[in-house]
Amino acid sequence: MCSVSLILPPGWTLHPGGPHIALPLLKGFLESFGIETHLHDLNIEAAHYYGVAISDSKIRDVFDNCHPLPASSMDNLYFKAEDQLQKIAASYEGTWYAHEGFRRNSCTLSSPEDIKRFSQLSSPFTTYFKTIAIPKILEQNPLIIGITLIAHTQILQAFELARLIRNVGYTGCIVLGGNVITRLYNDMALNWVFDIVDGIVTLQGEQTLKSLHECIKMNKSWAAVPNLMWRDGGQIVKNLSVTLKQKEFAQPDYSGMPVGKYWGTNYLTMVASRGCYYGKCSFCAIPFGYGKDGYIGSSPAIQVINSMKRSTEVLGIHRYQFIDEAIHPKMMRDLADIIIAEDLNFSFEAFLRLETAWTKPQILQSSVEAGLKKVYLGFELITSDGRDLLRKSDNADPLLLLKSFQDAGIKTHLYCMFGFPGTGIKEASETVDFCLKHNDLIDTLDIIPFHYARHTRVDGVTIIDEDHTTWRVEHNYIPSSPSTLSTENVTALTNQLKQLAHNEHPQWFHPVYRMYSPWN
Repeated sequence: MCSVSLILPPGWTLHPGGPHIALPLLKGFLESFGIETHLHDLNIEAAHYYGVAISDSKIRDVFDNCHPLPASSMDNLYFKAEDQLQKIAASYEGTWYAHEGFRRNSCTLSSPEDIKRFSQLSSPFTTYFKTIAIPKILEQNPLIIGITLIAHTQILQAFELARLIRNVGYTGCIVLGGNVITRLYNDMALNWVFDIVDGIVTLQGEQTLKSLHECIKMNKSWAAVPNLMWRDGGQIVKNLSVTLKQKEFAQPDYSGMPVGKYWGTNYLTMVASRGCYYGKCSFCAIPFGYGKDGYIGSSPAIQVINSMKRSTEVLGIHRYQFIDEAIHPKMMRDLADIIIAEDLNFSFEAFLRLETAWTKPQILQSSVEAGLKKVYLGFELITSDGRDLLRKSDNADPLLLLKSFQDAGIKTHLYCMFGFPGTGIKEASETVDFCLKHNDLIDTLDIIPFHYARHTRVDGVTIIDEDHTTWRVEHNYIPSSPSTLSTENVTALTNQLKQLAHNEHPQWFHPVYRMYSPWN
């Protein structure tokens, strides 16, 4: 018993065409120290257990055989799969949407007492866990089992899985980690939690798992294991928190992930930097997971390219999605220069800020020559006053930026967010009007309501404290002034404007189109 098994539990979206990068990054680090590491994506594998999938070939059939744009054919393909999921979920008094995972109707995910109670009940995953997943995991004789949560909707399944592993007699170490766990860390110091798992990991888990592995093998105290909360002699202890250093960044190792079984056109995820190089948007809690400053550095571009070359050689996939919160223009230039110089055959997409650098023809031309197909932009609102409230501080002219991408042959996705305190109906309506007017410049679009994320600070509202929902990742709130929209009004506004945009351009929002669009 000396290996590590890392698990992504069910509950996350089924839409992505490639593996989440969290487990491959951990494997790349641990394997570099000679620690045998096995990966298990139970999120996609559970769907396959039930025979629910949307393959690349089925999507291509829709687009190859239907003209003009096949809205009804896309619906038929997608909702046939989702109807299968809902039929399964109904037997367990729950819902299972492809975009957000299984939820039990009467379970409040932010209530630790609900998680404690409902994780003891049978779910759509219980038989799969018992007969397929757990035997496969334990066959590898792991010293440590790490369960990573990247979405709040995975928390119930994570505790059910950990319980079932214990119930079959596993006596090794089970730890929980990931972005969600980092955000809930201080409120997870409950004795019933440590009756099931041995440790809670905050921030990045690389050094934690390496140090924990060494301590267990040598039968040493866990007191010096960084970023770990554990129970020592009946007392819950929080060890020192440390930040992963740039020189410790490892590149992802996807071996063991079910590449080729994800929905739609499959790709690999890649990361050039850890955290957000800007990291000051007032509504965003993602940088919190990287520590105090929300950004811990970037890998050298050549290291990223070498990782892509190795991964493509092993898995035969040339498509990549950079999941950095935002690729810095200099990083894009450096990556493009290497790809062009080495004449590498890559296609990729990336998340960007609205920086003026992206309007410069030289960087766009080199990015396209290197293989850039699509970019995802945090557009939020068209009005400069609204964006100032969000502390976006990106000042590129939106129309010029979109035209620059189109001229270069790069597709764009816009993220719009409505209802942030200080903004309202006017700003939201103007943003949708802009999108509809310039629809030829937009490939896909998201319209989402403002949510007050935990670990952010937003003026203009008052948080409602609820003792029974200490595991919440978003705050309920009430407006502090009549000019601020309530949660209900924000939801209604967003739904109304989303429906308006959907009526005009349904492909903007369609999951099947999104699985096809970036690569075709």
